[in-house]
Amino acid sequence: MRVLVIGARGGYVGSRVTPALLEDGHQVVAGARDLRKLDAFWWSDAVDRVELE
Repeated sequence: MRVLVIGARGGYVGSRVTPALLEDGHQVVAGARDLRKLDAFWWSDAVDRVELE
């Protein structure tokens, strides 16, 4: 299943649910205002990225 996670970068829930979804085999789209900040997470290369305003 493909899942959009909004607030993946800075949100408490978003930054923790993303790796759990990946481990369960989901395709994750991470939405963030500043996509460069997603690089801080080990899973950043495993997700598609969408810039949000």
